[in-house]
Amino acid sequence: MATNYRRLAELFVRTKRPADAEAAYRQELAICEELATDFAHWPQYREHVADSAWRLGNFLLKMNHADEAEKLLHTALKAMEQVVADAPNQPNFRRRLARQYVTAGDLMRKAGRRTDAEKSYQRALETWEELVGEYPDVAINYRELARFLAQAPIDQLRNLERATELATRATDLAPDEPASWHTLGMVHHAASRWDEARVALEKSVKIHSEIGGSAWLLLAMTQWQLGDRLAAQTSYRHAVEWMEKNGQGNKDLRRLRAQAAALLGNKATAAVVAADQDEPPMQKVP
Repeated sequence: MATNYRRLAELFVRTKRPADAEAAYRQELAICEELATDFAHWPQYREHVADSAWRLGNFLLKMNHADEAEKLLHTALKAMEQVVADAPNQPNFRRRLARQYVTAGDLMRKAGRRTDAEKSYQRALETWEELVGEYPDVAINYRELARFLAQAPIDQLRNLERATELATRATDLAPDEPASWHTLGMVHHAASRWDEARVALEKSVKIHSEIGGSAWLLLAMTQWQLGDRLAAQTSYRHAVEWMEKNGQGNKDLRRLRAQAAALLGNKATAAVVAADQDEPPMQKVP
């Protein structure tokens, strides 16, 4: 039932019906909270509370209801922390928590709360480092930490040398997973190591050409930096085709496409250009 309300809310968002979307999100959260109370020994239900509170909080943030949104996002984070405390041997819960710390840090940074943002980012970093230490043979832990260290929004937390070590280890552990080579290519790209980035990204798309638009966009920019203009345009077209087939993706992917278009001298669509700005809120709910 909760899933049905979530899907209904997402439909209302797409069709510009914010009041109905808010009501559906609230129904989803209420059901999840009731299930978490009735089945208190199941951490999965508290995970659902965290997810639904996070969705409603993000929605209200776009509606300019900042105070309630922040309370809900705090509730979501605390719920996920409790899930991890109740099931410390479930690494997937801890990875989810690390990602939520990053998202919370992003929101705090945008609100001008740099100190709070740094603390949240540091918690994410510590969570991923613990996962790498406790599960040294699991590639995804290395990939997620490498991506964060390569793209950390705060300069003091960025560490390309450590990110390279982690991403390289991921390719050792999972050489047949395109995500490992994608991550390594992204890290090399962030460090302006164009030859190494090209090798890694080409391996990524060779293993699975439908890996996603991000790998093709990074490859296009890398090829352009190396002077291979024709190959860059071909890779860019692959990315555009993927995005048109699978949807424009999240704001990060749209922003990456805008960056690639600017570098290659291609015309970006209005939707892509808008990715450089915060998404405009829908009409505020009365």
